[in-house]
Amino acid sequence: MGTLEEFRAQFWPVTRRPKTHTERFGNVRDELELVSDALAGPLFEIFKEGECDYVFRDPSTFPTIHDPESFLSWCLSLADEYRQGALKEKPSNEEEKADQERMLEVARGMERLSRMAFQIVKQRWSSSKGK
Repeated sequence: MGTLEEFRAQFWPVTRRPKTHTERFGNVRDELELVSDALAGPLFEIFKEGECDYVFRDPSTFPTIHDPESFLSWCLSLADEYRQGALKEKPSNEEEKADQERMLEVARGMERLSRMAFQIVKQRWSSSKGK
């Protein structure tokens, strides 16, 4: 797990905005868009360039990211924030349950992509540090 080819194959299905069928969960999805967008930035850079080195050089935008492990923690915190946001509303019918499940699948995908990105970043970090 963690090759760039595998990452690229899973990127678009995970980062596409999930389609909802109810207004209630459409609103939840809209509220969470900034969370998914924040994660999508570095992940898209990995998809496109095979790296996201800029996050390590921009402490004003990414103050908690210093190494591959802190990058993973940051990514996973966003995936968890998305998951928690999807769970904040209790579905009242089957359509809402299906919408919520789609959003939870996105959160699981965000976590999976984050772990794959970590492996890519970690390998690049080790190579650049001569370890």
